[in-house]
Amino acid sequence: MANEIQIIHDDGAETVYAIVRDMTGLWYVAAAAEAYAIANWATYDIAMAEVDAGGAGVNVALQGTFPAVAAGYYWIDFYIQAGGAPASTDVLLKSILYYWNATSLLPAEAIIGTPAGASVSADVAAVKGVVDITQTTLTPVAVEATGDGNVGGTTVIDAARTEIDEYWNDLTLAITSGACAGQRRAITDFDAGTDTFTVSPAFSAQIVTGVTGRIIATVEDAIKIATDRITSAAMMEDV
Repeated sequence: MANEIQIIHDDGAETVYAIVRDMTGLWYVAAAAEAYAIANWATYDIAMAEVDAGGAGVNVALQGTFPAVAAGYYWIDFYIQAGGAPASTDVLLKSILYYWNATSLLPAEAIIGTPAGASVSADVAAVKGVVDITQTTLTPVAVEATGDGNVGGTTVIDAARTEIDEYWNDLTLAITSGACAGQRRAITDFDAGTDTFTVSPAFSAQIVTGVTGRIIATVEDAIKIATDRITSAAMMEDV
């Protein structure tokens, strides 16, 4: 088995790695499952190699080898490595839920019904149909500060944004340059009139003009969106 994990990334100058988790919350070091331990972060990584070399800003195909584990549903988290080794402070690029049949990977959203010999876990069944659980595969949206945010570090201004009020709420803003590089915060509000993101908690420093970042959707974001939609649907049924 080799190169079952395959993705496209938008910057060939960045180092990307993957981490595998199962639906019970266990993390994998090769084929061995264990309870998450932050001290072991660097042992969880799966190298994602470029199929053909590319430079900065160039789309590249990446591939890595999925561990030899039992068939079932698994999260694969993709991170951008900032330093010489994987670290828990690295920016999460995206998370995708897959079904592994012991030979190949299939995105969970592509499964219709239940694969032969498999059972759909309760958490997958509860979310599927209410929200696309692979919203966590949202292509990162580039952000660049066109003005200085507040000194408290709770706002980011990007005049290039054209979306409506609250469009980006409940997603995550990850900073990729400047004093706060590697930090990510929940977007609590987007004001279309001022092109301003509000985040919580605050970044550790003011986000000034020229600082870059990405809007991403994490696993936690998808769960919150699913919960909100379930609540809204229930309220509509009661009307």
